[in-house]
Amino acid sequence: DLVRHFIRGYFDGDGHISIKKNRFLLQITTGSEEMVNGIINVLENVLGMESKDYSVYRHEGRYNRIHFNKSFGFKFAEFLYGDCEVYLGRKREKYLSFTK
Repeated sequence: DLVRHFIRGYFDGDGHISIKKNRFLLQITTGSEEMVNGIINVLENVLGMESKDYSVYRHEGRYNRIHFNKSFGFKFAEFLYGDCEVYLGRKREKYLSFTK
C-alpha cells in the first residue's frame, strides 16, 4: 500500500515535469529494467492505463524512460501528488500550477 509513495520518491529524484504550450508533459527515467517494469505494472494494474497511454524508450545498457502521452501524464501526477504530505516541492508545484 506504500507503492505510490515509493514511486513518488523515485520520481522526485529521476522524473521530469514540464508545461509547454499549455501541455502537461511528464517522464520518468531509470537505469533499472526491473524498476521500469514495476512502474508499468502499477500503471496498468492500479491506474488502468494501457500501453497506448505511455511510451517506453529503452536505451540498451544505459537507461529506460517512460514518457506519458496526453492527459495520462497528468493522471499519473495526480496519483503521485494528490493528497500527499512528503514530496519535492518544485515538482509538486509544477503539477499544482497546471491544475489552476
